Amino acid sequence: MTMSDNIPFVVSLEEKHATELEIVGGKGANLAILFQRNFNVPDAFIITTNAFQHVLNNEQTKNVLLLIDEVDVDNIKELEDISNKIKQTICNINLPNDIINLIIEHYNKLSSNRLWIDITGVLTSAAVHFFGLSMIDTGMGTIINYLVRSKLFPIKSIFSSLTTYLFLLFFISSTLLKSIRNFIFPRYGIKLFMNHIEECHQFIDKGFEDENNQNFTNCVNHFQNILLILPQILAKRAIPCLLPTIVCLRILGKLAKNSIDALALTRAVESNPTTEMNLMLWKLTILIKNNETTLKLFENETIDNLVDIYKRKSFDKDIQLKIDEFFDNYGCRGIGEIDIGRKRWSDQPEIVLEQIKNYLKISNPDKAIDKIHDQSRQSAYEALSRIENDLRWPFIQRPLVNFLFNRLKILFSIRECPKFYGLIQTFGKCRKELLSKANLAVNENLISNVDDIFFLYINELKSLAYDTDHKQYDKIDYWKNLILQRRLEYTKQMSCKRIPLILLSNGTTYYDATTISDETNQQIELIEGEYIGSPVSPGVYEGKVRIVDDPMNSKLEPGEILVCTATDPAWTSLFPIVGALVLEMGGMLQHGAIVSREYGLPAVVGVANAKNIFHNGQFIQVNGSNGRIKILSNE
Repeated sequence: MTMSDNIPFVVSLEEKHATELEIVGGKGANLAILFQRNFNVPDAFIITTNAFQHVLNNEQTKNVLLLIDEVDVDNIKELEDISNKIKQTICNINLPNDIINLIIEHYNKLSSNRLWIDITGVLTSAAVHFFGLSMIDTGMGTIINYLVRSKLFPIKSIFSSLTTYLFLLFFISSTLLKSIRNFIFPRYGIKLFMNHIEECHQFIDKGFEDENNQNFTNCVNHFQNILLILPQILAKRAIPCLLPTIVCLRILGKLAKNSIDALALTRAVESNPTTEMNLMLWKLTILIKNNETTLKLFENETIDNLVDIYKRKSFDKDIQLKIDEFFDNYGCRGIGEIDIGRKRWSDQPEIVLEQIKNYLKISNPDKAIDKIHDQSRQSAYEALSRIENDLRWPFIQRPLVNFLFNRLKILFSIRECPKFYGLIQTFGKCRKELLSKANLAVNENLISNVDDIFFLYINELKSLAYDTDHKQYDKIDYWKNLILQRRLEYTKQMSCKRIPLILLSNGTTYYDATTISDETNQQIELIEGEYIGSPVSPGVYEGKVRIVDDPMNSKLEPGEILVCTATDPAWTSLFPIVGALVLEMGGMLQHGAIVSREYGLPAVVGVANAKNIFHNGQFIQVNGSNGRIKILSNE
């Protein structure tokens, strides 16, 4: 590290130079003083005045700075010209490698413990521009498109560098060939994917067998190995199935006179994990309806009592068997299930029993889950007929439409498979084994609760496992204090009301896309009391609003319009009794959008701040065909 008079180019907040005004400036010194006195200031580093002096110490910069002495301060044009010249000169300076490396070194130290990564290159790539980020989240897609249009992060040519070219050659070309194969032979592609997932689970199960999982350290090491291989497997096997799906949907959208009809075609999708789960739960509900004794229990007993009956295995034999079978298949699911630290349905059986109680409220035969799926599938074929009837050159285009439709209904079901079979089932197995071994740490008094392990980084978890296996009792205070600190920080972070969709490196924050104009820079005209989102499931419905934050305490009545931030499978039991759906977040491939299409519910997503715009009991109209939501009455 190069220094001048022993003053470094870069200092961390805990270093002594960080509090010296002439070295780091006023803001830097104040931050360092607060940090060193244990105020809640995020860690950081400061580029010192010595670094600036070193960089600016060249003839070209000195000469241009001399122009300041000659400028006429009353001449605005001359001031602007000289300012621009000085700025350009400074911007053209090439930083010495030692300063660059020092800054990168300090930055990496900070970013190693942060929960975000730089995905600028991914979000602004040509591939994302083609397929559209709005399929996942409409708000994020709108913001990214705006940033690209504004030239802040222009899309680079895919052949702009040798590294990119080699990446294309070895990964993209392989993925493209597999995508073409799956496009031609979709069932074969899905079969291959499921075979690879099965092999992955065999590897997971083998590592957790008793002979390979004798202590806490063995368990954590296997968990780490799973985390290393799982993303690669899912990316290599799932993407070639998903790409043809998106291509089919985009082409059908172009061929259809009304793009909403193309979206309705996804209602014919062959069953996916969520659909199969709903049907299995519905069959269980029918079984309970036909059993007078059990039906009375669900009608009269509290959820807590029903949970107690289930845990004691006191339901009628056939029903107990079917409930156990459901938990064997889907007990790994839960609210916020992508987070391994969140509880699963197997930990909270009351969630599933509450879903059954909701299903038992369904008295209209047309609202039966199997009936809804049949009606939804029929509406997809009606949309297909409309598309075919509106074709400009039917003799040529009709065979193409049918070919794409057949691929879509087969491959679109794979959308939920990587998450469920790849992530959720895997996390369920890992969570069960980790909690089992965490009991050892609790018994040794190193931690207080088994779920304390979810407040540790993987390297810390390995250290805890070692200390547990080797009975390092001198570390008791260290682990308990660390976890207490993490729990306090978690509680603090959970108090945040809103989290930005996009955060730029210059500090610009986008919480939603309401201030972003479309590509023609034209704002959509809305009448008073009307709001706009993205249509993801066609249809029009009028009804009362129900704001829901927790599916377990929804107080939702049949026919009401569900308004919430977003949904996951834990919300699925609410869909049969709602009339329409409004989400603050999401896109065409979001869980709520997919299930809404399967259930034939009008749905609009990307309605920023919807939970504050609307209120319970308000009478509104939801148009899932054009994305408009109209307030009809405030009563």
